[in-house]
Amino acid sequence: TSTTPGPPPGGGVKQFQTTFWRSHDFGATWDEQHGTISADVAYDAVFFHRGIVAGRDGSLLATTHGYLHGERKYRSVLARSTDRGATWRIVSTIAASPAGWRIEGRSEPTMARASNGDLVVVMRQSAPGNPKVCNGSREGAGLVISRFSDDGASWTPAQTLFGAGLNSYNVFSADPHLTRMPGGQLILSFGRPGNKILVSADGNGMRWSNLTPTRAGISSGYTSVVPLTATTALQVGDDGSNWCFPAGSGLHKVGIWAKTIELRISETKRSGTRPIP
Repeated sequence: TSTTPGPPPGGGVKQFQTTFWRSHDFGATWDEQHGTISADVAYDAVFFHRGIVAGRDGSLLATTHGYLHGERKYRSVLARSTDRGATWRIVSTIAASPAGWRIEGRSEPTMARASNGDLVVVMRQSAPGNPKVCNGSREGAGLVISRFSDDGASWTPAQTLFGAGLNSYNVFSADPHLTRMPGGQLILSFGRPGNKILVSADGNGMRWSNLTPTRAGISSGYTSVVPLTATTALQVGDDGSNWCFPAGSGLHKVGIWAKTIELRISETKRSGTRPIP
């Protein structure tokens, strides 16, 4: 499978139209609305991805990825809104592809507020989709992490996740999902191959432990995770996508699964952290 993305769909513009939905009754009903996302330089495509975090100044911060005009590899960028999400502006690049690297690019970013107040982003680099990876084959490149302490003005260079037993060969995925637990820990859900969980016990994301496989079997590796209690979370995944099976191989049973994840005692003990401002 090629590690080079297909040609971007756009033609180089500094503003895109957006469609979004807003609820005024805690999700019971939703209104379709329209707005814009703009940048100082031209992009061929921009995609919002995964979620929105509140900035310290009351603005909204969103992870996005796309193609800078003329580039053929993804970059992850941060967008800010000061009008409750009606309009957005790209304010910084989180990570771009190093020259000469044979990867799809830095894409599918997921962001959470760390216990020390930093914003932490984990990104995909390359994760081919084919029947082999759905059945456990390792292909692609490892996840990378970046962080900043000034709410988006400057980012640390993207690097592999650090922790005992972790390396670029056992921590790679498509579409990782990072979330903060009520107790302050960071949980990273990811897959392809398989489905896994990583925990940053102190909630800062500088060191990770307990690489835990959560469900075996055929899977696209696309997962999500949400906190349930101070010590449990719900991970959601699938039993395969259409491209997980060879063409012409007939019908296959697929579906969505959900599993409760319980933090170990060692993962609930935190030290050296301060409350989020």
